[in-house]
Amino acid sequence: MNSFSIQEYKYEYEHQQVLDSYKQWLARDLYANLFTDKVDDPAFLQKLSFFQAEGIRHDIGLHAAVTHASIQSAGNLVGQKIQSAAALISSSLDDGFSLMNNRMVEINSNLGVIGQGINSVNQTMQQGNQILAGINKGINQVNRNIMAGMAALSSNIAQAATAIRFSLQTIHGTMQLILDELRIPESQRERRYHIEEGMKYFNKGMQSGDCLYFDDALDEFTKATSIERKDFFSWYYTGMIHLYSQDHLDIDKALSAFDRYTHYADALLQRHELFDEALMMKAECWYLKQDSNKAYQLIKELIPVNNKAALRAMKYLSASTNEDTKKQAVEILETLMQENPYIVMQVLEDYDILSNDHILTYINEYKDKIKKEIAEQLIIANSKMESLKKESFFKNDSLCNEFEDLKSKANKKIGVVDALVLKEKATKMLQKIKNEEPDWIILRLKDLEVSFVDKGDYIVLRQAVLGIKMIEKVSSPYEMTWDQAMQYARNLRKGGFNDWRVPTKEELEFIYKIKDICGINKNDSYFWSSSVPSVSPGYAWNVSFYSGYVGSDYKDGSSYVRCVR
Repeated sequence: MNSFSIQEYKYEYEHQQVLDSYKQWLARDLYANLFTDKVDDPAFLQKLSFFQAEGIRHDIGLHAAVTHASIQSAGNLVGQKIQSAAALISSSLDDGFSLMNNRMVEINSNLGVIGQGINSVNQTMQQGNQILAGINKGINQVNRNIMAGMAALSSNIAQAATAIRFSLQTIHGTMQLILDELRIPESQRERRYHIEEGMKYFNKGMQSGDCLYFDDALDEFTKATSIERKDFFSWYYTGMIHLYSQDHLDIDKALSAFDRYTHYADALLQRHELFDEALMMKAECWYLKQDSNKAYQLIKELIPVNNKAALRAMKYLSASTNEDTKKQAVEILETLMQENPYIVMQVLEDYDILSNDHILTYINEYKDKIKKEIAEQLIIANSKMESLKKESFFKNDSLCNEFEDLKSKANKKIGVVDALVLKEKATKMLQKIKNEEPDWIILRLKDLEVSFVDKGDYIVLRQAVLGIKMIEKVSSPYEMTWDQAMQYARNLRKGGFNDWRVPTKEELEFIYKIKDICGINKNDSYFWSSSVPSVSPGYAWNVSFYSGYVGSDYKDGSSYVRCVR
């Protein structure tokens, strides 16, 4: 049998591997050495089994020893490995923790740097935001400037377009006029030329009074009517020359020219702008021919719409010998003065109208009416002014002087026009005085509004202060019972101090707060009120002007009284 070398497996195999190897060896050995013809011999087999069993026992023991030694060696090796690994792990952990601490310190340091960086970034962001805000503001301004520029540009373009359109329209109109002009017969262009020349000389004559210009104008208008007999425009100015030029004065020719004008102009589809004036010129011609009735009939329809025609109608009516007809002139004047009283100035310049006694009478009566109204206004203003002057703080000297000057002018003998002017001044003066407030009221109220604004609005406070200021006239000089105080107020009303009464408890409290304004010097006194406690009818409320204390006292007690209205 080949020997089995345990040593070659000593450190390389585990126990199970050793047993498996042995089994393999035993099988090979038996096959190689014992495979004989004696396999059928029982004794041989027994012997063989014995030897085999001994060998197996020996090998098993040896294998067990080897296995035990291997286990101990492996255990020692494993212990060493574990110790080495533990030492390595411990060392590694220590190094790891140390490294970790170092890393944490570095991380903390880096975090600080990062924090500083973040702060720096935030500051930079803030600066950036400010810059962006400035940029946005600049952009907005630029946008506004652009919008304004665009608006201005649009406006300029629109204006330019409008100007271009206007120019084109003007060019078109001019071209149309040229075309129309080309269509007009030569004779009509010549007539228009004479009209233009005639107007030029007529205006020169009216401005200078030189009758030579009227000669030239009349010559031109005559040439125009010779070309076109229905040229009503030329007939109108021909009539004006014969009516107003001394060298050409001819009432009949003037009337004939105006007749032709009205005849031809009346045929127009629309009323010509000079038609009303031509009617008045015709009427003036008939008035100069001493037919005032016909003159009036020509223009009476124009009276409601034309003041100039109304004044001429008054003149024509005033020239009548019939008194009723003359009175019609007064009716026209009355209507005119209701709309504009200063039209009387034109009436006063027309001696023909003033020849009407009815007109003069009406003007004088109107003047007296105006002066009466002025006097009434001055009485009211004077009363208010005197009331203001009694206030020791009133110092509006300019208003006083202005008012005195107005009174002086009103007492003088004045005409109707001066009366109208004076009435306007009196009306304004009265309004100015009514709006005037004494300085002491204005100054005091400014202080009061701060502390006592809850007592009422400004107007109520003002009225209270004004009323209490006047109370000095109706204060009792001595103390009295409550019944006597109530009788004192009744006696005041009978004596002419209308509406005066004993104040209520609340009114006395208000008076206490403004007693300095009211000039109340009895600061240590009590004053009766008209208020009675509901539970004690035998008592009445009174107020101390020293402390503002509100108490009640028997009605037969003694207190002062100060009335209000």
